[in-house]
Amino acid sequence: MVIPCACVQVLRLKGGALGLFFILTKLKIERNIVNMNPLDFLKERVLDLGAGATNQLPDRANLFLRYMSGLGDRNLDLDERTLDAAREASYDFPDEAYILQKGVDESGNEIEYKVPNNENFGPWKMNPRSGPVNSYGNLPYEGHILSNTLGRYYVDADSDKGVRIIDKYDMQNDAENPDLISGKFQPRKALNELEAIWNPIAGLRNDPDPMVQLRSRESENVPLSFESLRDGLGYGKYNQTHSPLTRLARAGMYLVPRKPTPFDIDVTVPYEGRIRNSEVYNR
Repeated sequence: MVIPCACVQVLRLKGGALGLFFILTKLKIERNIVNMNPLDFLKERVLDLGAGATNQLPDRANLFLRYMSGLGDRNLDLDERTLDAAREASYDFPDEAYILQKGVDESGNEIEYKVPNNENFGPWKMNPRSGPVNSYGNLPYEGHILSNTLGRYYVDADSDKGVRIIDKYDMQNDAENPDLISGKFQPRKALNELEAIWNPIAGLRNDPDPMVQLRSRESENVPLSFESLRDGLGYGKYNQTHSPLTRLARAGMYLVPRKPTPFDIDVTVPYEGRIRNSEVYNR
C-alpha cells in the first residue's frame, strides 16, 4: 500500500500533536460555516461574544445595551428574578370574581373596569392570567425589576404550555420625547437629563407636552448642592422611570448620533414553581 507523503508527515508527529490532528479530523463542520465568508464568520462570533457579555449585566443594562447596539434578542438570557416577577405580576383572580362597570378616565374617555363581585365570594385562587400587564405603579413589589425592563407587556398563560411573556423593547411612547430615539445629537437635552438628577424641573424641559415645558419655565429650579444631589440620588428609590441611572441613559441617547433598534422579547416560563433556567426563548 502506498502511503501519501502528507500522511507520512502526520505519522511523524509526536504525541500531543498527533492526537490533536485526529481530534480535528473528527470535528463535524457545518456546511454553512464552510461556505461563510471569513469576515462574516468573524462578525458572527464577535456578536455572540457581545451578547454573552451583556447577559452578565443586570437586565435593565442588558436590554438597554442591546437596544442601543443593535444586538437585539441575540442569545438573550434574562435573569430568573425578572422572569419570575413578570409572571407574578400577571397573577389575578378568575373573571368570575369580578363584575365589569363603566366609567370615564381623566381624559373623559369611556372605559370599563373591574370591581369585586360581592355576590360571588369564591373561594378563588390567584393564577397567571392572559392579557396585557402594566408593571408601572407596582414599585413596592418589584422595585425596578420590571419598570426598567419590560414595562408594559403581554402574557399568554396556559396551565399546560406555561406562561408566555411577550414584549417589544423600545422607548417610543407618549411619555417620551420623540427626539430621544431620533438619532440626533442634542447636547442641550442631554444636559437637561443630567441636571434633572438633582433638579427635577430640568427634566420637564424635555417633556413631549408643550404645556409641561411651559410650566418648567415658571417653576423654581433647585440649585446644585450636596443636599440636592443626595436627595436626587435617593429619589430613584421611589420613582420608577426617572431614577439617576435612567437619567444617565437618556442623556446618553441624546448624545449618540444613531437610532436605537427595537427588538422583540418572547419567552415561555413554567406555569408555576421555580423557573431554574427552564425558560424557552421563542426566537
